[in-house]
This record gives sequence, C-alpha cells and structure tokens, in this order.
Amino acid sequence: MKIYILICIIVTYLSLVSAADSIGGKWGVNANGHNALLVIEDRNGILNGTYIYEDAKNDIIGTYSSSSGVISFIRINGDRPSTYQFYTGYLFRDNTPNQYMAGSFTALPPSGGEVNRPLFGWFAKKTSK
Repeated sequence: MKIYILICIIVTYLSLVSAADSIGGKWGVNANGHNALLVIEDRNGILNGTYIYEDAKNDIIGTYSSSSGVISFIRINGDRPSTYQFYTGYLFRDNTPNQYMAGSFTALPPSGGEVNRPLFGWFAKKTSK
C-alpha cells in the first residue's frame, strides 16, 4: 500500500512539472513599452502562434527548451525578412503558479530599430492556457 501511495505521489508530481513547463497559451506582452498579446501553441518545443499588436496580427515561429527555460521566436511582421523581429527570453515563476518570460529582441531599421539601437527588452505574463 505504501508503494502504491508513493507511485501516485510521483506520478502526480511529474504531471504537475510537465504541465508547468508548457508555455502554450495566451501571454500579455510588453515589448519596449508597447503592450501586445502573444498566443503560443507549443508542440513539444516547436512553437507556432500569433503576435497581436493594435490591429496587426503577425505569425510567430520558434522553439522552447523546457530543460533550459529558453524561448526563441521570430515575429514575422511583413513580407520582407528585413522586417522580422527576433525574440529570445527565459521562462520563470514567482512563489505563485504565475508564469513569466523576459528577454530581448532585435529589430533592424526596417522593423522599428535603429542602426545605433537594434536591441530592445520585453517581458510577458501568462494570462490563460
């Protein structure tokens, strides 16, 4: 009976850990002072989704490593690759079930950056699954 209880505890713990490592869902984003919504679909670390800023909806593609907590994705905001934005960040939690991400993104001059300042900061809080 003790072994059965121990196995139940371990299985429950592992399911909670793997569920917490999923970054799929809706995220409220602040990228260089601009608020947006990021909707991520996570398929075993392969990411697809939508970045919604004002009236624009841009596709995203990227990767997420649950072992390192690193997320990398490209915001495809136009037909030309020079207008894409490249995001890298880290998943983290506080003492609550909340999930957060923070990092930096590169925006070349055609996508809002400047020659002397192509790197910007961003952070996000998960709002729903």
